[in-house]
Formats: sequence, structure tokens, C-alpha cells
Amino acid sequence: MEKYIRPLTNIGLTELEAKVYINMLKKQYFTATEIATVSKINRTQTYDILSKLINRGMCSEIRGKVRKYSANDPENVFSHLKKEIEQKRIEIDKLETNLKLIYKNKENNHKPLDFIQVLTTRSSIISKVESLETDAKESVLAFNKPPYAMNIGQSNVNKISTEIRKPEQVSITRGVLYKSLYEIEPENKQEFIKKVQYFQKMGENVKLSYKLPFKLFIFDTRITMLALRNMAAPGLSFTTMTIEHSDFAKAHAGIFELYWEKSLTIEEFMEENEFKKED
Repeated sequence: MEKYIRPLTNIGLTELEAKVYINMLKKQYFTATEIATVSKINRTQTYDILSKLINRGMCSEIRGKVRKYSANDPENVFSHLKKEIEQKRIEIDKLETNLKLIYKNKENNHKPLDFIQVLTTRSSIISKVESLETDAKESVLAFNKPPYAMNIGQSNVNKISTEIRKPEQVSITRGVLYKSLYEIEPENKQEFIKKVQYFQKMGENVKLSYKLPFKLFIFDTRITMLALRNMAAPGLSFTTMTIEHSDFAKAHAGIFELYWEKSLTIEEFMEENEFKKED
């Protein structure tokens, strides 16, 4: 088994996901308990991993009195993965072309870093977001993923919406299009759903993704606000930059649309996870 785990992790699976998928290939059907036993993981991990494998198209759920799971044919799985990789390659080529233009044009700029601003404190990040939302005229695209500078949770969602999110609400009222992708928080899905439902009612176009690459805002396909994790620093440390450059913003808008097309609506996610509808 070990010789197959490393190649699977190289194409994006975690070690546990790879282990579960390989074990599932050995028999036609498994219950979650059987998968947990043969893979030597707990049941909570099992359901989380199965959900991710289903989302990747690597296994299927067979509903019945006892829910069972079956690994999908590797030929179909890898055919789908090859298509995804090819699509990513096309986007990388486009991004490379656009970023090369930025690089080549730097010689024409006497102050090439004037369009980049680095933010390090929570207050400066929030202030900048509010300012850009207030100035937005057409659209705001967003990758939202924890940890949040605004500390949004179930207990303070209303407070956040009326205070910190006031510029967004005003902007939406003016007719600015908001498309927000939220990374799914598996630890507390009920609280997560209440939160994104609130933002959808606020006027955002909302979709959900199991994994987003980074935190990102794109304002009017002109200004990009990007938060990248500092991998060399202990704990969760981020460097946030605003980049005022339309070529850079357009390239990231293309990446955003790729993720948007593959992501779930709130209703699709709730159906997939069998949420009970509230009266």
C-alpha cells in the first residue's frame, strides 16, 4: 500500500485520503465502520474523508437501510483528474502570460512598487476592505477562508453585519455585484451554514468550496487584495497586500471563476450533507 500513497499525495490527496481510497478498492462495498476499522482511523475522520473523496469523484455513496460506500473505477477517476490538471495548466499558461506583461512593463515604471501596499495589522486590513468596498462601482469577488480578521461567528454575525459589513451593505444597495466563495468549515457545519445564509440574505451571491488556495478580494477587476500565509513564521501569520494593477486583477478573476464554477450552492451543500430544513 505504501508505494501508492506517496503518488496519490503528490496529486493533492492527504495521506489518510489516499489510504482510505486504496483500502476501498479491495472490496465492492464498505460501511463507514468497516472503512474506519480497515484504515485504522476514527469514525469522525472517516466521514470527513469520505465526503472529500465523494467531492473529488473518487468514491460513491449507496444509500439504504445501512449506508455503504464504494470506490469508483480508477480509470474514470484519473480521467477526470487529467481533465482538471489540463484545465489548470491552461490557466497557468494564461496567468504566466499576464504576469510576464507586468514583469516586462516594470522598466517603464519609475516607481514600480507604487501600486503595492502591504498591511500587517487587523485594523488596517479591515479599514482597507471597508474603503475599497465603499469605492467599488461594479463588482467585488472574494475568496473567504478562516482565520477571519473580522472574527465572524454565530454569536456575533448580526453585529458584524451591521457594523463592519455596513460598507458592503451600502455597496450592494448601490448595485455592486458581490460574488463570495466561502471555504467550508467542517468542524461546525451548522454554524457555518447559518453564517453564509445570513450573508446570502444580505445580498451576496454565495457559493461554498471545500478548499480555497488563499484569501482574496478583487475590486472592479482593478484592485486585488491578497493574504498569503507566512510559512516560515510560527502559528498563523499572514502578509496582506493590495495590488492596484488591472492585468494582475484580471488574472486572479479568471482563477476565481474557475473555482466558482466547480463550487456548491448553499442548497447543494445542505442536500449533500443531509441538513434538516428549518420550518
